[in-house]
Amino acid sequence: MLGRLFKFVVLAVVLLALARWLLNRQQRQSLRELFHTLAWALLISAALFTLLYGLGWRRF
Repeated sequence: MLGRLFKFVVLAVVLLALARWLLNRQQRQSLRELFHTLAWALLISAALFTLLYGLGWRRF
């Protein structure tokens, strides 16, 4: 379990370093906006499915 978590953290740090090294400021900003939008979409989706499950809709 800890080995997988460590590998994930190492991968995230390497990807972050590559993004900072390879992309210019404007590209990093647009990438940040993309991930910000994706994070909001995932949160809204999770809230919607939680609401539907709570209301008794369990056909998924």
